[in-house]
This record gives sequence, C-alpha cells and structure tokens, in this order.
Amino acid sequence: RRCRAEPKSNGETTTLMIRNLPSHLTQTELLNELNRRGLSKLYDFCYLPRDFNSAENKGYAFVNFVSPETAHMFRKSFATGFLAGQQPVIADALIQGLEANL
Repeated sequence: RRCRAEPKSNGETTTLMIRNLPSHLTQTELLNELNRRGLSKLYDFCYLPRDFNSAENKGYAFVNFVSPETAHMFRKSFATGFLAGQQPVIADALIQGLEANL
C-alpha cells in the first residue's frame, strides 16, 4: 500500500477527524467508545492530541479505519452523538492511511 499525504478520491477515505470532543475525554475512553459501538479491530490508528499544560485533550482526534466501508459505518454510528450527548463533527482527514499518519 502506498502512503499518500493528499486526500484520497471519493470512496477511498479511511482516516477521519472527529471534532467537538469533550475536553476531559481520555484516549482510553475514546477507544472504549469505539469498541462499544462494535468497531473493535476495525481501526488501526487513533490519535487524541493533549494539551500538556491543562492535561485535557484539544477537542479533536484522528482515527484510521481498516477500510472505506468501515469509515462510512463509523460516520453512521456516530451521527447519533458521542458520550454525554455531545454531537461530534466528523470530516475526512487531510492525511489518509495508517502509514501516512505514523
């Protein structure tokens, strides 16, 4: 598989950016939520940046799914809200694929 830094063409998106996450959310809680929604073993990368001064996350995360179909399933699953009823904003990440994100 070739690494690409540009967005993939329609139908090839595997890496999504999730915004509007609760600032107190930890990476473990995010992973638990993904798994609880039936996505265990369907993603291979998850990055939740943290602000080391405040010890809170920056309100967004990147998740790479194993296939475009799984990324689409994630979009549908999270359309109903995320944790404490907070509505996430989901978009295609600029950088696509596991290798390009490592």
